[in-house]
Formats: sequence, structure tokens, C-alpha cells
Amino acid sequence: MAGTFSKNARPKRPGAYFNFVVREPEPTLVNSLGTVVIPFTHSWGPTEVVTPLANFGEFLSIFGRGAADLSTFTEGYKAVLDAFRGEDVDGRGGAGQVLAYRMAASSAAAASKVVDSKITLTAVWPGTYGQQITYTITPDATDTSTHDNLTIYVEGIEAERFKYAKTNITDLAAQINGTSPYSDLTASDWVRGSSVTSGAAIAAQATQSALTGGDDGSSNVLASDWTAFMDALAPHRFTLLAPANLTDKTILTSLVAWSANANAKGKRHMLVIGGAAGESFSDAVTGSASVLGSQAINNPNVVRLGIGTYVDERYGQVSTAQLAPRLAGILAWRGEALPLTFARLNGLSIYSGPLANDYERAMDNGIVVIARDSHPTAPVRLEEGVTTYLTTTNPGQPKNIFGNPKFMRSMHGIEMELTEFAEMEVIGLLPVNAGTRDHVRGQMMARLQRREDAGIILSGWTVNISSDPPPSDLDSFISLDYEVQFGRGLSQILNNVTVG
Repeated sequence: MAGTFSKNARPKRPGAYFNFVVREPEPTLVNSLGTVVIPFTHSWGPTEVVTPLANFGEFLSIFGRGAADLSTFTEGYKAVLDAFRGEDVDGRGGAGQVLAYRMAASSAAAASKVVDSKITLTAVWPGTYGQQITYTITPDATDTSTHDNLTIYVEGIEAERFKYAKTNITDLAAQINGTSPYSDLTASDWVRGSSVTSGAAIAAQATQSALTGGDDGSSNVLASDWTAFMDALAPHRFTLLAPANLTDKTILTSLVAWSANANAKGKRHMLVIGGAAGESFSDAVTGSASVLGSQAINNPNVVRLGIGTYVDERYGQVSTAQLAPRLAGILAWRGEALPLTFARLNGLSIYSGPLANDYERAMDNGIVVIARDSHPTAPVRLEEGVTTYLTTTNPGQPKNIFGNPKFMRSMHGIEMELTEFAEMEVIGLLPVNAGTRDHVRGQMMARLQRREDAGIILSGWTVNISSDPPPSDLDSFISLDYEVQFGRGLSQILNNVTVG
């Protein structure tokens, strides 16, 4: 019975020694509410396509961890994990779905290797993680004279093995690529074969050799790449958009403008952004030559997290721009019924937060800030939920409504649900008459009743057939008038205590 050991001070007695090291499991984090779009950079997985994810486990299966070093996390890993975990406390989670979009500039390249001038192995996806792929060429143990094995390793662990006749490199490439006569199901998950020269055996190579030349394409993402991202969202339905660690003022300005235009055309959603590490109150609000502040945004559909630097227990110091996907996940989980006020951020601590007088000033200037309190397991919380809408002179859009993310989410939810009903079940399918008007009004009332039951809106709401203009069967439209008041989220408890 030998026991454990230390490599730096090996035991003197002979025997077999074992150390057992627990690898921290990756979270799965499943939830059923809210869809968040996250554009991010990463080192593996499909690029420039929208990939729906139901939980963080799906991110890991498609995009991978992104690094062999367990203490290294890409922006994509952090952003998607944060969106799914949300508050991560007291049963409160994050997004129900993430639409992942891996950004990659034209410099993105897949790692590759020319193998003995007979075949080129190229990683399936561009990125530096492809350099974790290695291979060996060895005789097949069951038939050493006529067949070889190409073995693919990832992070030094065998992932795939292909047996082929030594001189038939064409057949080897067909196996790797899943082409005829092989089913696509047999294709390698890690590499593709090209530039094949068949007829001679590949020289044996028992030592693992790595693919090289991978490039994530993350260091020079251009405005055109962001335009491609915006175009890719056209067919997708979502409620929140939170770019991973985006602080570039030019790109943010363009994204805010695109978001405003999309909302105006009925693609309702909220954009969630943040600032750089160590951000001051002034930069968060008024901005600078390189920082987009809330005053320049002034948009009821944008939430701006700001001020300070924070520490995540899993991956270290983070900025508010890096925390934007987590805030979006919290908004997704809280839905239409719950405000952001006092939402928790479990596993986070404040490295340098807002100053004492910044909290009230931030709320008045459209900035969501993070504060600490005495909660035993999650002593970091969001203060008050606000949007960047700062206009106080527009009676048609009062600040107390359009400056509140909860109310904006309620308006989005009502519009999206009623629009979907109308487009799927009414428009183009029913005639204009009294029966259709009653049917539509009844359906709209049923949907508002469900919101009243959930505490999203108050009782006393109305849905009526509009009399301006008077309804007519000669029209090609039906007009409804609504009156709705939103339910308020509790933000204060006032206590008067008489003692004697």
C-alpha cells in the first residue's frame, strides 16, 4: 500500500503511487425563458453563422472550451456561460436559449499539416484550438505489413483512428472526409484531408505531430464583420442582444443605430452593453472620444452597465462590457414580470466599484451599476434597472415608463405575442366582418388576462374595437384600442416603528 506521491519529493519505498485530481465539471445550466443573442470571439467552432444553444453543455459540444489550459477562458466561453447562469442564486437563472455567433475576421485560419507530402490535414474549424490536434502514422496491429493507422489526438488524448491500406491514401482521405464510398456519418469531427498523392505509403510517425498555423480571427474584426452579423440575425427571433466585451465606440454606435432601426420595424429586443475595466462615472455617462456613454445613446431599448472593475471567481477580473451577457441572461430569466432591482450576481466581487455618490447619479443618467450588501452567499447585486432613455420632455414617451427595462420588456412581449397571433392565424385567412372583429378582440383579451394573472399588468385593462374610424366591412383592416397599466416591481419597504 504505497499511497500518494509528490513529483518534487518522490517517496523512497518502492511501489505504485496514485494522486487523484478532480477536474471541475463544466456546467450545463438549463433554463426555459428568454432568448439572448451573443456575438463573440473564440478559438473553435462554426464562424459567422447563428447557432442556437439550449444550454451551456451544447456550447461545449459545438464550440469546445477553447483552450487546453483549464485556467484560460475565451470571450465566447465567458459570455455564453454568463448568459446561461444569470443570477445563479436561489433558483434564479439566466437565458433559456442563446443564439451564438462566432465572430471571425478574414485573418481566421484553420490549423493544418502536410503529412509526408501525401496528404494535408486541415482542422475542421479555423482557430488556434486546432493546434491542439496531433496525429501519428503507425502500422495496424492486426495487419502490420499491409495496413496503417492514422490516429487523431486532441489535447494528447486519442479522438479518432482511421485504418487504411498503406498505399491507398485516396481511401484514407475518403474516410476522413466521409465521402464515397463512406457515409457522411464517418467523417472526422476534427480534420479534413486534401492535396492527396496516392500510390505510396506515408512514412511511419510514432511521435505525435501537431497541426500549425491556426488563427482565431479575433484581433482585427472589422465593421464589415459586424454588418454581416447584423444581416445574419434577420430570420431569427430573439428578445435580447449582448455582445461579448465590445467597447469599440464606432462599432457600438453602429450597433445601437441598427438596433433602433430593427425595433422601429417591429423586431423588438433590448441591446445590453457595458464599458471598459476601471470605467469612471464620467466615461459611462458622457463618454469620450473612444467611449460611448449613455447620454449619446438615449434609447429606451438599450441597457448600459457601467463603472468599475469586478472579479469573477471562475475567470478573474472582468469589465462591465464582459458582464453585459450576464445582465442579458438575468433580464431573460426575469421576463416581463420582474424588475432588475436587486438582482444578484453570485460568484462576483467588486474590485473597484462606483463611488458612494455615483449610485443615485447613475440611475438618473441611464446607467445600471453594481453594489455590494450583506447577502451571505451573493453579496453583489444590481442596483436599479434603468435604460439609457434620458428624455424628459416627450409626453408620448415618459421617462418613468421608457426608462424602465421591465416596462420595455412588457411592451415588447405584448407586441411580439399579439403580432405573432395576427400573422399566423388572422391576416390573409379571415374576412373583415363583425365575427372576425369579435374573434380578434377575444383573443387579445385572453392574452392580456394571462398577463394580469402573472402580475405583469394591473386589472382594469381594456380592449375595444376602435370607433375612429368606425368599423366597416368595406375596410381591409381591423382597428383595436387598448388601455393597459404595468404592474410595478417592489423597490422599497418603508417602515415607521413606534417604540416606548
